Amino acid sequence: MKRKLKQNIALFSMLALLMTPGVVLANDPGQGTGEGNGGSGATEKITITLNPEQLELTVGESATITAIVTNAPTTDVSWTSDNPDIAKVNQSGEVTAISEGTVEITAKSNAGDAFATCTIVVKPENIDIEVTALNLSVGTLDKPFNSGNKDYTITIPEDVKTLNLYQTITLNVDKKAAGLRVTGDSNLVNGSIIQVFVNGATEARHTFTIIKEKKQPVDLSLEWLRVDDHTLEQAFDPETLNYTLSVPYDTQSIFIRVKASSSEVNISGDGEHILDDDQSVVAVTVSDDDGNKREYKITVTREAETEE
Repeated sequence: MKRKLKQNIALFSMLALLMTPGVVLANDPGQGTGEGNGGSGATEKITITLNPEQLELTVGESATITAIVTNAPTTDVSWTSDNPDIAKVNQSGEVTAISEGTVEITAKSNAGDAFATCTIVVKPENIDIEVTALNLSVGTLDKPFNSGNKDYTITIPEDVKTLNLYQTITLNVDKKAAGLRVTGDSNLVNGSIIQVFVNGATEARHTFTIIKEKKQPVDLSLEWLRVDDHTLEQAFDPETLNYTLSVPYDTQSIFIRVKASSSEVNISGDGEHILDDDQSVVAVTVSDDDGNKREYKITVTREAETEE
């Protein structure tokens, strides 16, 4: 009788405890399984963190990115590159730099849509930058170009003021990537110094000293000078500049023909000339593009009118 009373008391105590608000028994199945604050049952968002988040590589180098995944049943991720021609990645997160440029490497959770990216900057391969050729459009070097020679002279015509050396230089890498810089190749005078720099260096890779070649004067002489139907009173000589000619009174004009000694000159005064009544001075001028000139003169006298 006493034992049955004790069992009834224990049963009533348990029922009273269950009816008390906020109390969950530890062994009550289906209770207390929610995640987050207050057992609400909300699932926390999957997150991915990459280490590192940015990376610089040189062409040919490799590095491994680590993905840290939280709040997911699996930490596995899938790796992709948005430009495998610049850098490729395997499924272990190992990145290999292929060519110069910038690329995004993405790690995506295999348990959901969460992802993270790492920016990879690939720089050119660390090689010695050399000037492999110099193809001058104007002027001549004192010796054949060789990347191992530092000092040269360039002989140019006297009237040349500028040499666009940047365009004539060939490097073993891209010019912009090498930071090619040329100084002093404009407003050239005899003795001007042109210097070539690469890769941000303060010391010139090559130095060129300008030698101005004096322009050869143009021959302003005439090879011959003739007057149609008349003969000069002096035999023509290229160095003789003054001549005389006597023509009959009824001669109204003369026609002069010439031939210059050089094809680089300009001639004026050849052709037909109308004569004055008594005496005329006819000039033939030979000039060059620099304004230099030589003048041949013929003094033409008309003979006195004869009375019939």
